[in-house]
Amino acid sequence: MLQLLVVNLHEPAQAPARGGAAYKPSRFNHFHTLLTGEKLAFNSLSGGLAVLDSEGWARYTALVKGEPLDPKNPVDQGLVEGRFIVPENFDELAYLKTLHLRQRYTTEAWSLTICPTIDCNFGCDYCFQRHRVSRMTEAVQAKLLEVFAQKAPRLSKFFVTWFGGEPTLAWDVVQRLSQGFLEVAERNRVEYSASLITNGYLLDEGKVADMVRYRIHLVQITLDGDAPYHDQRRHLLTGEGSFERILANLRLFLGKPVFVHIRVNVDVRNREDARALPSKIIGLM
Repeated sequence: MLQLLVVNLHEPAQAPARGGAAYKPSRFNHFHTLLTGEKLAFNSLSGGLAVLDSEGWARYTALVKGEPLDPKNPVDQGLVEGRFIVPENFDELAYLKTLHLRQRYTTEAWSLTICPTIDCNFGCDYCFQRHRVSRMTEAVQAKLLEVFAQKAPRLSKFFVTWFGGEPTLAWDVVQRLSQGFLEVAERNRVEYSASLITNGYLLDEGKVADMVRYRIHLVQITLDGDAPYHDQRRHLLTGEGSFERILANLRLFLGKPVFVHIRVNVDVRNREDARALPSKIIGLM
């Protein structure tokens, strides 16, 4: 099995402790056949992501048909850790409901979505937002830090999603608030992390280094298919295409402790072209 980094957004699964256990396929599995013939596997509950070669696919097929698990087989271990297979008696829907209720009613964790600006450098044809030149004022930034400092003694976790507009247009705001959040979190022993939703165009080595420094562990970037289709939909305000620069910027994350999620908005215009995108992204590695 050719395996990408297994991304578990929830609690990590336990590796199999013994052989012979009965497993079933997760109801949240999604498979895509790459141009190489390999299978791109994604589990939408765990966030597990992997590429299965013919041997890995054969092993997955055998396990879901009832063949006993081999705890010494690295393919079997990867399938369990990514939760592509789950114990026969494991109720995934009940587990999902438990996760939902725990997050809904917890008082120990706090999550914020912060827009440092609602301005944007793109003119996407399907965007629902009304952009204008703006940025978060210093007074609002100070108030955010003040509120977090008041809540922090009662928190165990604090999570921020940087959103927009395009947040990289006000990167100094992201830097300033991130530094403040880290200082308050460390004083109060609060676990802090963040994610970033960006079009990816303005990324550079400095911003990626900041992400590592400020614990931005997850970045979402959108590519709506290959260049001809993407550039029709997600272009700069000038009309210039953005695909090639975004693709080049993805290389900035190689070897960095930052997970990158590629979002693809699919409709009748790009549904055929979008199929080739995973192979092109994997080619960057």
